[in-house]
Amino acid sequence: MLGACSDGDLDADPTETAPSVTDPPAPVATSERPPTPLTTTDEVPVGGGVVVADVLVVQPTAGRFHAFSAVCPHQGGPVRPPINGMMTCSWHNSRFRDGDGTLLSGPARTGLRRIPLRIDGKKILMP
Repeated sequence: MLGACSDGDLDADPTETAPSVTDPPAPVATSERPPTPLTTTDEVPVGGGVVVADVLVVQPTAGRFHAFSAVCPHQGGPVRPPINGMMTCSWHNSRFRDGDGTLLSGPARTGLRRIPLRIDGKKILMP
């Protein structure tokens, strides 16, 4: 009769279970993505705004800043900074309120998407 070679312990109890192996814990994020600088408070006129990439930053009243998508929800046209409290789409003249982006008149059917922002000193940042 032939014997088999084994690396195992011949005297081991076959009913014992192998020690459990667990995955190492997932790494914990230690830092968040840094905020994106948009502009400065000095560059946004009271009652007006500036477009940075596809973001429209407005200052409807002194010291109050808001950011909205500068892309019209109707057909993707560019939205201009406010004049007399209204932001207007260049393509089809949809109008939006500068304080909250709500739709004032179409053809758009919804207001502008609000974008969160953070003020750090004079810097206006998108978190």
